[in-house]
Amino acid sequence: EKRPEYDGRSPLCLILEPTRELAEQVFKEITKFKKHLSLPKVKHALFVGGGNFGQLIRTLKEGVQIAVGTIGTVKSLVNKNQLRMKHCRFFVLDEADQLIRDNGDKDIVALYNQIIKAPDTQVVVSSATLHSKEILSLADRITCNPTWVDLKGKDSVPETVDHVFVKIDPKRKK
Repeated sequence: EKRPEYDGRSPLCLILEPTRELAEQVFKEITKFKKHLSLPKVKHALFVGGGNFGQLIRTLKEGVQIAVGTIGTVKSLVNKNQLRMKHCRFFVLDEADQLIRDNGDKDIVALYNQIIKAPDTQVVVSSATLHSKEILSLADRITCNPTWVDLKGKDSVPETVDHVFVKIDPKRKK
């Protein structure tokens, strides 16, 4: 499939976390990293329960490229047609084993099904238990030609992984 032209508001990346605390942690790390980027400006937002739902909707209307959140809140926003997944290129499941254990995989698959599957769509599933039956089953349903990176018991990264390193001097102005 082909994605429609980017509208500047819909998330390009969705990162799902199993808990509010993990979502907040990832959000803070993105905040630290992006302050060293001059262009393009990257807007990111945190979508977790317990906050002002109206503010979440206003944030989405202003535009967000990276959405970090918990399944319940993200699902609610998608179901209310406030968070649109048609431009999402990166679908990230952090601590996937815990996401499945706490929520089952039905909601994960439902969110994934909102994404237009274009050739540049990337799905990242991270888990301490990558080889569990539940993770393998989910990966079968939401990935195409996956590359497995298994670091269990390894002191180094496999040869199949390429590293890219970009040194950013936070004091240097552009």
